[in-house]
Amino acid sequence: MAFPTPINNQITDAVTQANAAHNATSAQQQAAINAQAATTMEVTTLYAMDTASDGIATSKILGS
Repeated sequence: MAFPTPINNQITDAVTQANAAHNATSAQQQAAINAQAATTMEVTTLYAMDTASDGIATSKILGS
């Protein structure tokens, strides 16, 4: 940023810091949303498994 500006430098710095804080908060929120979406997909994948056929196959593999 070029100094001096027609606006008070303290005001310019305060606005810049507020924007940086907002960007950091937004990034954290997006990361949390992505983590939640990944968890939801993993749980969905687990529930989508055919547990009966998996159990039978496991029993045959283990020989019991």
